[in-house]
Amino acid sequence: MDFIDLHKENKKVILLIHPMLLTAEGMKTLMVPHMPGTYRYVIPELSGHGKSKEIFRSAEKEAEAIGRYLSEHQIDTIELAFGVSLGGVVLLNLLNETCIQIKKCVFEGCSLMERAPLQEIFFKKLFLGKRRKAIKDRSSAVREMSGMYGDQLGEWMTDCLIGMDENSVINIVRSCAAVRVPSLSKEEQKKCVFCYGSKDFDLQAARKTISKKLPYAALNIWKGWGHCNKITDSGPEYCKFLESQMEQ
Repeated sequence: MDFIDLHKENKKVILLIHPMLLTAEGMKTLMVPHMPGTYRYVIPELSGHGKSKEIFRSAEKEAEAIGRYLSEHQIDTIELAFGVSLGGVVLLNLLNETCIQIKKCVFEGCSLMERAPLQEIFFKKLFLGKRRKAIKDRSSAVREMSGMYGDQLGEWMTDCLIGMDENSVINIVRSCAAVRVPSLSKEEQKKCVFCYGSKDFDLQAARKTISKKLPYAALNIWKGWGHCNKITDSGPEYCKFLESQMEQ
């Protein structure tokens, strides 16, 4: 796992964890220009992505690696932790790190499926198939990704998929289909905000899990949006939303 660590001179820290097929550099470009310059930004690059060539093993191991980095750099308090899709699943596991105080957690498009074997089979086949097609025809894959996430992200995400080990793909899908929802107190839950587009395929399962296991967490629904499209299409507006969450 690699890290981008920006503005180390600032005391207050924001943690940004990217989704599958993005990189730390992509997350930096997408978010940091629209966020306050008075914070330190720690942006992990998850295993299997970009420069992090290690095989992605599990969300738990990624969270452990982030926890070690924070501890080694004497960071014990996070003002805002933001995890997108796969990054949100990793962030859920980071909440088990008792030596780190996170004042506010925002999850975008985070899977909360605890036991979903059929979905695991479907998405494993889907992403492995997309990876094989991207290796054979990069330009076609870029066009498909760009149609969903814009030209710049389309390039980055395609190259990330091509460079990803097949075992990483399998383990990422498994992590998102067998999520370990942490046991949080009422006060800890109140620090959490779960965001989904109204057309997000993760929304239905998330509603059930939040109602059952995280009843004091906030659920925010972006009307008319799909999976993580709000952040990619309306970055500046989304960053203002994140700032507002730190003030609550």
